Amino acid sequence: MSMPTPRHMTEFVESAESESTTRVSEIVGGLFAVCFGLPFTLVPLMLVPIAFIDAENGLFMQIFLIAFSLPFLFAGLAVQFTGFQSIRNGLFPKAKELEHVVQDATKDISAFEQAALQEVGDVEKENFWDTV
Repeated sequence: MSMPTPRHMTEFVESAESESTTRVSEIVGGLFAVCFGLPFTLVPLMLVPIAFIDAENGLFMQIFLIAFSLPFLFAGLAVQFTGFQSIRNGLFPKAKELEHVVQDATKDISAFEQAALQEVGDVEKENFWDTV
């Protein structure tokens, strides 16, 4: 005869299962985004050598191929950055909470620095020779 599980235990198990599936799906989605963005990131490596290897290509063609490949590079890097963020969030789910803590700490530090600079500014306003 099996004992019935308490309600709070079943809720804990269900939340742990849903959290693990969410984390796995974030990691898989992040890997997909990184792999999807990789060819776009590599477009300049395919186009720029063409511009410089052929001697008959003029300066305009070289500039055009470089300028044409840059949006692909930036779009690929943006997709890969998003994928890496998703992988990081899947591996370390508490990192989002820590970012808020770090941002609040930097705000406190910047307020402290501003107060210190204000004090230094007040001291500098006084005439140096009056203190000698």
